[in-house]
Amino acid sequence: MTCQTVPGRNFFEINDKTYSHIIDPKTGFPVDNKIVSASVISKDCTFADGLATALMVMDVQKSIHYLR
Repeated sequence: MTCQTVPGRNFFEINDKTYSHIIDPKTGFPVDNKIVSASVISKDCTFADGLATALMVMDVQKSIHYLR
């Protein structure tokens, strides 16, 4: 199974600014980083979805470190 999280597909706009539907649990606000998408391949689709979302919330360096 493959799961891909893409913030640009589910979003909302306020005052001409686009916000992701993915919420950062540390701030309570939509994520605002440079990650375009995260794809995870796993035998378990629920795990892949959760990990892809978590990777979207982390900054790039933390994501790379976690995956290693």
